[in-house]
Amino acid sequence: MSRSYHNLKLGIISFPLVIIFLFTSGCYNREIFHLYDLPKPSGSHSIGTIQFDWVHTNFVNLFDPETDKKRRIMVQFWYPGQINEKLEPFLYSNDSIVVKALSEEYNISLKLLKKSEKIKTNSYYDLVPEVNEDQYPLIIFSHGKGGYAKQNTVQFEELVSNGYIVASIDHSYDALITLFSDGSTAPYVSDNPKKVGGKINADKITNDKLISRVADVKYLLDKVWFDTDYHPIFRMIDTARVGMFGHSFGVATTILSVQEDNRIKAIAGLDGWFEPIAIEKLNKGVHVPFLHLGQKEWRFNPMNYKKMDILSKNSLAPIDHYPIKRVQHFDFMDGSQLASTSIKLLVPHLSTTNKYHIKTIINRMLFTFFNTELKRISTPNTKEVANQFKMISQSSK
Repeated sequence: MSRSYHNLKLGIISFPLVIIFLFTSGCYNREIFHLYDLPKPSGSHSIGTIQFDWVHTNFVNLFDPETDKKRRIMVQFWYPGQINEKLEPFLYSNDSIVVKALSEEYNISLKLLKKSEKIKTNSYYDLVPEVNEDQYPLIIFSHGKGGYAKQNTVQFEELVSNGYIVASIDHSYDALITLFSDGSTAPYVSDNPKKVGGKINADKITNDKLISRVADVKYLLDKVWFDTDYHPIFRMIDTARVGMFGHSFGVATTILSVQEDNRIKAIAGLDGWFEPIAIEKLNKGVHVPFLHLGQKEWRFNPMNYKKMDILSKNSLAPIDHYPIKRVQHFDFMDGSQLASTSIKLLVPHLSTTNKYHIKTIINRMLFTFFNTELKRISTPNTKEVANQFKMISQSSK
């Protein structure tokens, strides 16, 4: 694993904290350092959300000293719901225990951090599911290292408002922090060679994380498939139409998940980190359509896209890679929509490119891709949409 990626990974972990710290520090100015509510999605469906605390029944937690302890994860769903104007929008950072844990971990004033809890989404917690005879496609999301389940809520709300259901997993011990329903937490487990005693240990931790992440996805799918009475939203899901996408390390998770589970019919990636995927997995390729949106180049890790090319050459289905100009790694997360330009100037791996353009490109491309592959809506296709944006370079396959 390259030093450049470790720097990027540390940036991913600290990114939300940097924004919050700047927003709440003594030099804060309401006009200069500002956080915004999430932008409105384009669709007509009201959006409900709910969180579940699940324990794998047949998978041991690889990061717990009690070796017989089963793995535990938090999963959040977003779904079409019945409008209820009396409800208040779900808050982006609504977990006070997580805020307290972040304060203790990074030695930042709890009083300052609590101000981040005011950011509003367009979703409503435990909204009554929409009454509809038609079922909706399911899209699963996997976050990056040190990321979190809600990190791409902008894309989730866009999809759900247009007739999808989205499920996002907090991959325990690889998320920034995972808060369980009883108040306990799972911390982020570092795979920095300097912290874990060398490259061999770091590689083992990375591999264990991938194994655990793929197991999380399989458990989610099994739950939806075989426990349909668990919650009413499960009966809203069309299990014949399942897609998945991820960001960074979540793209590696997505690729390995589709290789092992044929229930996933289409996949997408946002600035994927391909480097940790073993060569035998790259040579195996993928058998379903794959849309990738990413930076024009990974300047500090030129091998990353070379490994994507290996995957593409060995895949039975098309891999369409659309490089986007003037964007950086964090632009593919919600931070690009939440932070003011002044904050962006101080945060690594985040550009000052117009946030409306970034949101529009990502949302339109993902929505079009999943419409084509899961809803069989062929017009427009992703190439036609991509041609509408000067920021997108010509697709390479």
